[in-house]
Amino acid sequence: MNTYSKVLITTLPLVFLLLLATVGIAYHFSRTALTELAETCLDTRLSEAIQIAAGNDDMLHRYGLEEIQASFIKAQMDASVAMSAIEVGERGFIFAIDRRGTLVMHPDPAMIGRDVSQKAWFKALKPERSRLTHLTPTGRNLAMVDYFDPWEWYLLASDPEQEVYGVANRMKPFLLYLGLIGFSAMTAALMLLTRRLTEPLRLLTVGAEKIGEGDLDTRIAIRSGDEFGRLAQVFNQMAGQLQETLTQLQHREAHFRSLIEYTNDLIAIVDAEGC
Repeated sequence: MNTYSKVLITTLPLVFLLLLATVGIAYHFSRTALTELAETCLDTRLSEAIQIAAGNDDMLHRYGLEEIQASFIKAQMDASVAMSAIEVGERGFIFAIDRRGTLVMHPDPAMIGRDVSQKAWFKALKPERSRLTHLTPTGRNLAMVDYFDPWEWYLLASDPEQEVYGVANRMKPFLLYLGLIGFSAMTAALMLLTRRLTEPLRLLTVGAEKIGEGDLDTRIAIRSGDEFGRLAQVFNQMAGQLQETLTQLQHREAHFRSLIEYTNDLIAIVDAEGC
């Protein structure tokens, strides 16, 4: 495996993970921001519902009608009608549950009187303002809840999560496509950069192989001012010196061969003792 492939195999997974983390973080923060925005909106609508219930209850006490059952029921019905008119997004609504877990106010008349006391989310309700999620026939809903003590009602402002996180859900494919495009662009840029960085090394390798095969005329055409350029310069100097040395050796070999082949003298090699 060459250096080019090693660099790509090492860096491409890191680039992919980095882009994937970026997309995930962007989606997480957008979903968190939408949750906070939805909580603020639901909290405002819930406050309106509490004010309506408090206003009707105050009217009962003002006129001393709180002990009259018919007046008490009439006040609750008037409050229910007024709370039903509160707009909670496009598909959200206000509803109320008594302390025993019976739906006493709901935009769907068929739901009124239904027992939800066995629902896990109802068992988790506390007599204080808080956030919860609950299931409806259409899916999961995000809700803000508060307890209205005079009537022993839990008032909830609820909105489908599909509406709350609609923007984030629609943005998810866009973020994925953007991540894929970014990964493709960064991959192309990384491949080009890696190719440019490893090309001098490839040229040096090819040059060394040619010299190893005896082609001493080989020169490396690298003119950069970095380490590869300096290495190519030294390589070319070495190749020139080798070529010059080989030429001198060839000339000397030809000279001495001519002396040996065309002389009539006896040539001997002896040691210090004359042997």
